[in-house]
Amino acid sequence: MPGELTRALGLVGLRVTGVREHDDGGLEVDVEAIEHPDRCPHCGGAALDIKERPLVGVQDLPVGGRQTSLRWRKRRYRCRGCGRTHTERHPALPSRQRVSARLRARLAARAAVGGAHAEIAREEGTSRYQVARALALVAVVPATGLRRISFDEAHRRGRELATVVSDLDRRRVVEVLDGRSQKVVARYLRGLGEEARLAIEVVSIDPYEAYRQAIWAELPQARIVCDRFHLVRGANTALDAVRRERQRVAARKRPKGARRCGKSASWRPELYR
Repeated sequence: MPGELTRALGLVGLRVTGVREHDDGGLEVDVEAIEHPDRCPHCGGAALDIKERPLVGVQDLPVGGRQTSLRWRKRRYRCRGCGRTHTERHPALPSRQRVSARLRARLAARAAVGGAHAEIAREEGTSRYQVARALALVAVVPATGLRRISFDEAHRRGRELATVVSDLDRRRVVEVLDGRSQKVVARYLRGLGEEARLAIEVVSIDPYEAYRQAIWAELPQARIVCDRFHLVRGANTALDAVRRERQRVAARKRPKGARRCGKSASWRPELYR
């Protein structure tokens, strides 16, 4: 059974070591890597010890029409030479992700053609958050031919923040960066290449200084504009601040004992301007 399921699973480099069936008909499959590393990726040393075996749960594509989740018993190695550690990796099972790469591609493909996120999540046995995240991370356009782009922050689970890079002309996500620091944005822009950077004419950002500094350094020819949402919100905030200040000034000029409102009030603000 494990051998047959290994072939049905179709993940090269992983083998099935066990399987359990849930009451709802879903499958929980235990997998592990077939090959073991023979060198430390940090120093190249050959003396490796298994430090621990963390268990990682990842949702994958259905097998035989049944929803399937994988339990990957990873190996974390410690090098005797440099003392540093590293953990097994697999391209189909990205680190710190709850869905496999191929399930993420399937979610993104369904969402890209207009599928409702809630319906997709229900049918695939996942959450709307995972559907939206798949669309942002997978359904992207190549970072070529960019003329007008935008940088905006996005909230992830917990307190982690990301930067979403969008092509304003095509109205599509180009890249999602981990973090929103000046270093992260500048490194992304440098990676585009000189020709692609020179082609960018306009960059829309929220009023965040790290974005501005990175663009000034890497795209000196580009015009920086504030996006509409933050521009309107900033104008409303400034207007509200002026209104509050005018009210405080009027309150200080009001004579003691004057009524504050009503048609019969003896105090008239125009007399004190």
